[in-house]
Amino acid sequence: MRLQLNLEAKNVKPSKTSIIGYVAKIIRLDNDELIGETEILFGYSSLKWSKVFYINHEIESNFYLKVEICNGTNNLGYASFSLKDVVETTNRGKKCENEINEGCGLVRMWAQESGCEEDSIATCQFRGLDIRNVDLGLLQLGKASPFFKLSKKHIYPSPVNDSRWQVVYQSERIERHLNPVWKEFSLNFEDLCNGNKHMTLKIEFYGWQKNGNHKKIGEVETTFGYLVSFKTTCGNADRTNALLLRDSYDDKYGDNYCAGSLVVLEAMNQSGKWVGSSLHQHADSFINEL
Repeated sequence: MRLQLNLEAKNVKPSKTSIIGYVAKIIRLDNDELIGETEILFGYSSLKWSKVFYINHEIESNFYLKVEICNGTNNLGYASFSLKDVVETTNRGKKCENEINEGCGLVRMWAQESGCEEDSIATCQFRGLDIRNVDLGLLQLGKASPFFKLSKKHIYPSPVNDSRWQVVYQSERIERHLNPVWKEFSLNFEDLCNGNKHMTLKIEFYGWQKNGNHKKIGEVETTFGYLVSFKTTCGNADRTNALLLRDSYDDKYGDNYCAGSLVVLEAMNQSGKWVGSSLHQHADSFINEL
């Protein structure tokens, strides 16, 4: 069975300097094999790494994994997991959570079965237009520095009847700009959507904050197939096919409140191969209907 692992951490020991971020390493305990390490994240109250790890696992077998949390050259501690326990917990739609041995936080691990090994590459580029300013400041002269997180939705059928979002990419921030153009990025198609263009994706937009408590701007739910269909044909300021960002606090702003627009500058699968919807249900109704 092919598994994809992903990690989160909560309440990690604060860094002495915001310049040094946090990295997690997964190590197999029986042979000290380094399975891989995450990207660097800043902040400490909630860390959701986008790095996806793949591992082959026989259903009847079991081994242990150690997750080390590092801050620069400092090893802050580790949490140990039984892979079998992680798989069983994930299949119930729950997180497998263990304490870091130095008492400085919690690590969460999921082990999701991956339907296929997909070597094609998905490439995307986005622009925001009229992004809601969540960082006016005391003198009302400031501007937000927006970035986005891209997540995929795992659905757990009956009897669990639950779902969860897994972050698969986080963009760079654009300093003090309400009409930002983010860098083009590429992801393995399996990392992005398990090779299924109908898998539900969510793009969440935030105003960056130095302390890591980033301010939510808005979000949109979509699929990769939908992004391909709504790629702009008339330049990076064209609103014809733009997706509307909904504020996450609709009760405060009203159902029709728009937090900005998302222009799809690029969305392509470089191999041209698609995996059908048999792996997942088709996307839910989108909150960004035009």
